[in-house]
Order: sequence, then C-alpha cells, then structure tokens
Amino acid sequence: MLPLIVTGLEISDLINEMKAMVSEHYPNPPVVEAVCEFIFSSDTPWDSTVPGLLYEKIKQDYPIKETRNRQSIDTSRGNKQQIEVVEGIAFISADRNSQILTVPRIVAIVYTKPYPSWDIFFKRIKEIYTYINDIQPITSIDRIGLMYVDKIIIPSQEPTLDLEEYFNFRPELGENSPFEMINFSLDCTLTFNDNRDICRVSLRDAMAKDKTESVFILSTDYSIAMPKTIEPSSAIEWIDSAHASLIEVFESSITEKTRDIFRS
Repeated sequence: MLPLIVTGLEISDLINEMKAMVSEHYPNPPVVEAVCEFIFSSDTPWDSTVPGLLYEKIKQDYPIKETRNRQSIDTSRGNKQQIEVVEGIAFISADRNSQILTVPRIVAIVYTKPYPSWDIFFKRIKEIYTYINDIQPITSIDRIGLMYVDKIIIPSQEPTLDLEEYFNFRPELGENSPFEMINFSLDCTLTFNDNRDICRVSLRDAMAKDKTESVFILSTDYSIAMPKTIEPSSAIEWIDSAHASLIEVFESSITEKTRDIFRS
C-alpha cells in the first residue's frame, strides 16, 4: 500500500486493493484542466529574449499573446521572504483550449476541456521542453509538476449521495456518527520512489447547476519533492512515469460506478 500523509477529515482506506492499472480512454473524460509545469533553478540562465524566441517556434499553433502575472516568493533576503508579482506571457491557441505560460525560469503547458489525449499532451510537453533547452540550455530543475483537475458530475435525485458508491478516496465520519455532512474538502499527500516524488490528492464537493446532479472536484498534483532531484536529461522520462502514477492514483480514488459515468 502507498504510504500516506493525511490532512483534513479522517478517511477510509484510499486503496482497497492495490493492483496494476491500465490507462483507459473514456469517451466522456472528466478532465477540465491538465498542467505540466517546469520551474528551472536560478543557475539556469534566463533573459527577456527567451519568450520571444519561443514564440517564433510555436506561433503557428499559439498565435495569441496575453500578459499573465504570477506571484513568487523572493528568498534572496535570507529569513525575510517577500511575495512579489512577476509579469509573464501566455501564448494561446486560436481555440483557447491550450496555452503555454512563460514567467522567468517557469514554463507551463496547459490544456483545458475538451482534453485531447495523453499522447497529444505529452507530445506538446516534449516539444516545448526541447525548444526551451535549445534556446537556453537547462542547467537544473527546482520543480517538475504534472497536475490534473477532474470535474466529476454524478446524476442523482437524492438529497444526499452515498460517497462510498463512487469514491474510494472520501471523507468518513464513522459508522456511529450522529452528524450529517453537507460539504467537505479532503487532502492528502502520497509518496513515491523512496520519497523522491509526491502526489497531492484533493477531493471536494462543488456547486451543482440543479438538484438532478452532484458535482465533485478531484485534483491530483504529482511533482518532485525536493529541487534538483531530476537531471534535465531525464525530465521527459520522469513526466511519462509521473503520468502512469497519476493514472494509478486516479483509478484508485474512484469506483466502477464512477467509471461507468465516464464511459457513457
């Protein structure tokens, strides 16, 4: 069983049966956002020409340019950390379904609904990473992260839903609890590869459009736990492996009844 660090409400066993899982292509996937983020270490040179040079390579697929701001923590003053706003640029596809975000030493590849497929997403990740490395050789990496946000809509006429029917990863008050749960937010952190990698898993309820459905947001965010633990030459291989682990976490978090919704 995967080691767990649990925060929030007490939960039932995250994984009832641990077994090898195979990726399934669902006709109706719940993905509303998929993000691959690279944060390069300070020893990787970066100047203002990098975004423009990247744009020249991708402008056919990402013709729209918009300014994006991102908060970052300045640790250069020792114990006095200061949050500062850094201006970046987003290169956006014509259908606005995909974008490449660039902030100094940070690059993120983003897809929103409708999610194309892992093959397409992975191909784009490899392409952007190669372009960046060609423009400015990557010295080391502080963070690589692969995140999926899934919106799970469950048709239901009942005022309350039995979470056990749909989620293995869920809050549980206990069999004899006198309380009724009306909303929740649950988080935990899983460790992988001798604690080199971590995966933050989050499940919360969300607003439904009407009383005929219940809505839940399941987020899985897989990353290296510490900076510089993956060599730049191994980054793409790590991402492919991270995706396999995310599938395992996702499939272990839901039940067959939930999968049937994605198959319909």
